[in-house]
Amino acid sequence: MRSKSAAGAVALLLISLFTSTMLWSQDDVPVIRSVRIERRDVWDERDRDWFFGSSIMNGLHVMTKDYVIDDEIFFDIGDDLDTILLLETERVLRRTGVFTNVRVRHERVGDSADVVIETQDRWSLDPAVVLSTGGGISTLGGQIEEYNILGTASRAKVLGMYRTENDIGMQGTAELSLRRFLRSSLWIDLGVTANRFRTDQDVSVSIPYWRFFTPWAFAVQLKNAFGSDFAYDSGGVNPRLLPFHERTFDGWISQADGEKDRIFVTAAARASQV
Repeated sequence: MRSKSAAGAVALLLISLFTSTMLWSQDDVPVIRSVRIERRDVWDERDRDWFFGSSIMNGLHVMTKDYVIDDEIFFDIGDDLDTILLLETERVLRRTGVFTNVRVRHERVGDSADVVIETQDRWSLDPAVVLSTGGGISTLGGQIEEYNILGTASRAKVLGMYRTENDIGMQGTAELSLRRFLRSSLWIDLGVTANRFRTDQDVSVSIPYWRFFTPWAFAVQLKNAFGSDFAYDSGGVNPRLLPFHERTFDGWISQADGEKDRIFVTAAARASQV
């Protein structure tokens, strides 16, 4: 009887200690008192890569807007501090591709915490020369791409080239990707490629699985191509021009369920008119 009573007393003591620990842990979670965003330019005087022309280069670059960072924050003042949400915010900010460094940290102040979000911009203007030759075909041109238009994390690209293949001549491409259109969850992508024989137009509207907790996503893409296409005979010489006009619709929608192990259910559809 004594052994049973002793065992019961020990079990009761362990339960009491466990309950007290749980209550203490819950009460010990700090509340977010403030959220501060600290932005750094592409070149910073505190970094080793600072050089004499850094100030000029920084002047040619538009820093990422505060709202671009603010739209990806998963917590707010007055919330209980959750380090998982801090890490997810840091991960999503890295995925924008406009920062070289991202750090989300917190400073404990009594029963509160101050959250600091540190970012450093990436140089976003990327010019390039396009040159290729082979098999009697040459391509010469240039492109310029901006990954962070006016600090909005949107992208634009312009490509111009001269193609000797089938005497195509000049060809141009323009692309525009609007990330979080009007600060919503919508992404809009526009593109057009044209030469003297054919024109290709693309429009895409989507809500991607951008965040780990995103419950659903979708994409709708419309393509419109028209002009003339090259048809080769068995000899592969002197191709014929065949007029064409093709419209294509692609779409999908997906639902996600679960927290750690997520299950995705997706439906897709495609339609073409030639």
